[in-house]
Amino acid sequence: MVVVGADVHKRTHTFVAVDEAGRKLAEKVVKATTAGHAEG
Repeated sequence: MVVVGADVHKRTHTFVAVDEAGRKLAEKVVKATTAGHAEG
């Protein structure tokens, strides 16, 4: 199982995927703008 979490703030959004053991599989930070979301 993979769980994805989001930490949203005014200027950036951070997304992290972890496996069932809590190991980080991926992390992505994007700007909290339309352009930032398009690049993510």
